Amino acid sequence: MMKYLSAHINIRIIYFFICSLVEKTKLRYCAPRQTGRRQNDPSIPRSHSQPLDKLWREIMKVTLCFLIALCFPVFATKFTSVAFSPESPGLYQKFEIRFAVSRGYDNPFNPTEVQMDAVFTAPSGAIVTVPAFWFQDFERRLDGEYEKLDVKAKAEWRVRFTATELGAYSFYLRVIDIDGPNQSDRFEFEVKPAKSRGFIHVDQLNSRWLSFDDGSFYLPWGQNIGWGANGGTFDYDLYMGKMADAGENWMRIWLTHFYDGQTLEWNANYGNGWYHGLGIYSQQGAWKLDYIIDAAEKNDIYIQFVTQHHGQFSASVNPNWDDNPYNIQNGGFLHSGDEFFIDENAKELYKRKMRYTIARWGYSTAILAWELFNEVQYTDNYEHNYPNVASWHQEMAAFIHSIDPWKHLITTSARDGDDKIWALPELDMTQIHYYGGGVREAVRRRHLSMMVYEKPNIIGEFGSDTATPGDDPSGTTLHQALWSTAMVGGGAMPWWWDSFIHPNNLYYHWSALAAFWRDEDLRIGDFQPIPVSLISGPESQNGARVTPGKGWETSTQHEFTVLADGSVPDLINLSQFLQGSDKEAMGREAILLTSFIKPSVFAVQISSASSWMPGKLQIYIDENTQPQVDATPTPPQRFQIDIPAGEHKIRLFNAGTDWLQIEYIEFSGFGLSAAAGYALSNGDITYAWIYDRDFIAGVSPHGSLQDVTAIFPYLSGEFQVEQWDTWQGQFMEGNTFTDKNQLGVPLIGFTGDMAMKIIRTGTQVSKQSQSTSSFQLDGVYPNPFNPSTRLNINLPTDGTVEITLFDLLGHELFKRLCVGLSGENAYVLDLSGYSGGVYLVRLTFAQQIKTAKILYLK
Repeated sequence: MMKYLSAHINIRIIYFFICSLVEKTKLRYCAPRQTGRRQNDPSIPRSHSQPLDKLWREIMKVTLCFLIALCFPVFATKFTSVAFSPESPGLYQKFEIRFAVSRGYDNPFNPTEVQMDAVFTAPSGAIVTVPAFWFQDFERRLDGEYEKLDVKAKAEWRVRFTATELGAYSFYLRVIDIDGPNQSDRFEFEVKPAKSRGFIHVDQLNSRWLSFDDGSFYLPWGQNIGWGANGGTFDYDLYMGKMADAGENWMRIWLTHFYDGQTLEWNANYGNGWYHGLGIYSQQGAWKLDYIIDAAEKNDIYIQFVTQHHGQFSASVNPNWDDNPYNIQNGGFLHSGDEFFIDENAKELYKRKMRYTIARWGYSTAILAWELFNEVQYTDNYEHNYPNVASWHQEMAAFIHSIDPWKHLITTSARDGDDKIWALPELDMTQIHYYGGGVREAVRRRHLSMMVYEKPNIIGEFGSDTATPGDDPSGTTLHQALWSTAMVGGGAMPWWWDSFIHPNNLYYHWSALAAFWRDEDLRIGDFQPIPVSLISGPESQNGARVTPGKGWETSTQHEFTVLADGSVPDLINLSQFLQGSDKEAMGREAILLTSFIKPSVFAVQISSASSWMPGKLQIYIDENTQPQVDATPTPPQRFQIDIPAGEHKIRLFNAGTDWLQIEYIEFSGFGLSAAAGYALSNGDITYAWIYDRDFIAGVSPHGSLQDVTAIFPYLSGEFQVEQWDTWQGQFMEGNTFTDKNQLGVPLIGFTGDMAMKIIRTGTQVSKQSQSTSSFQLDGVYPNPFNPSTRLNINLPTDGTVEITLFDLLGHELFKRLCVGLSGENAYVLDLSGYSGGVYLVRLTFAQQIKTAKILYLK
């Protein structure tokens, strides 16, 4: 501040000196001649002096502006050192700048006090602006079971950048603070080819899927590792090492204060001294996130980065509001968590936090998505505040997209039916969570229900219940959810990493999943679920078991049709919680319409009930006014009744005051096969998963299923069929089957479940990891196209492909260099901005040339 005042004092001294000089000059050269009367006699005309006065005032203004412009650079903040590695960074690899300036700041995290940026010029001429960030380095060590962080070196300014083009880049640093604007000299560096697939984005040709910048397909499979315990990043070393060995490629982490924490802001009174309230970011928490992201890059794992979670803004669900720095009781300015979504100061503080987040971690290709909130539906007063929450998501997502140079995906987590949120174009990806019974079917149907938004969807959390991982040491429920969701092209990610997956060493479930799916590409054609029927084999002892699809939400449907195989497709719209008179509007009944040719047994399992005013379960058949069941359940408790053959109506009703929770509904006794399955097909390529309905917690009363045949009604012709062991991840048997009407495949015996790849004979299959001994253009799809198509290119080695586009007269329209890996690569060619017509595309690799004719239908 003293420097600022000194600069202005010096300018003012110069200003008064000029004024004095001008006045003397005016007296000498501009005063009228004396004629015997006094100089100030009003009778003397002043018309000669007034224009000169005005002229000199203008001269003084111009002179003063010149002096200010001249003096500010002298006193502006200077860049005293700038350092970066002399080695050329690779394409999509981190380029880091370290620098110092000539002054310090009270709060270097506040962009209204100081705004530091780096401005890069790419080889194409594109300008990319990246915020700088304040950085303190640490060294980690273990003290018993506890991670400790010790300060290492002096805090400094840094910039992190990732190049998306090959060639010569330049940059300069820019500062704006109280001393005015200034910038550094310009520096240059060269970007070289490197092994990297780039960032993950929504696929340009099909918005259901995700792909890398190099065009290769990304299908996520992994688990939540929300936070480390006392071991901090040492815990992450353990988890992520196991994940990488199993081939997992997805992870979800929380910015949270739990244990020592890995977040930027929290209550200054929090025990470890790492946190300083709002707007001053914990360097210990940030350093831990640095470490985790570096480890993710090394292990080829992609992170869903949760910026905050519901408990921080809730006084009732997993509540942390009492400790939140936004809370007025802790020196903040909000009276309750719901105000976070409407208060302008709170919005500004979140934007600042995201500016720092993108500055520090946006460079990383390991960031899959910024997740704005975990389970926002559990924040305070959500039902009333829902429109404000949706508006907040729109504003924040738009802001993040505007400042993120690498355009990472943005998502959140909310209720399935929160259209005001999921339909926002600013959100790139949808996400839902599920806890409860019937996980295998529930996660699959929930994933399908989100397809209406035409965005990639991830089941971001699931578990057999909300409080514990359940009694399933083999991970059967986990295994079934992974495979059932994969058969609709989705990824389901379990919770309970620290209390279930790791203690039981269940990582092998992902090893098998990765072995089956690693080289597949679901963007080829239009993959959709198709039916598969299972005949022969033993009869199911448990029957068809289904689960309501909603959690603590209002049921949106109350009457359901039960299909011939016992499934109830629309049950996804029923809440697990059958409410009583206290919350009648949320739904207190369910009606099931059956039509079985044989007598059957209906059962419902009640897993829990309110301890305040227990619910009372009544079950009615048809139009009978007397219930067949009229009881206050003692959970867990199963109720069952016999259903005659023919058409019937079964009505479940809660006649009590508070809720009952339904774990599952089951139909049995009508000759249902123990084997069931799901399939996903584009007509030429089909993936199928077949499971034993009675296989629970690693055990089936049938042992292995034998003599089962899978029937695919929509497939006819000749097919190559591979049968896979889904527990070992091993190919078991391959055969050719032909059927003119519907394909039937006799299955080898299996325990628990198995999977198949069914490929129509003659279909050209593009495997992402396939390698040949020569450079090949394996096809252009689609062709014709509008406005984008994909070039499928096979490379014998890693290297750079030159792609050149010509019109039919031979005029070169553009040339692009793309880095590829050994094997199959896919490059998206976008002709938006060009006129429709026929073009030639030429690909050059290691002096080999391939050409193709393409048709753009505009």
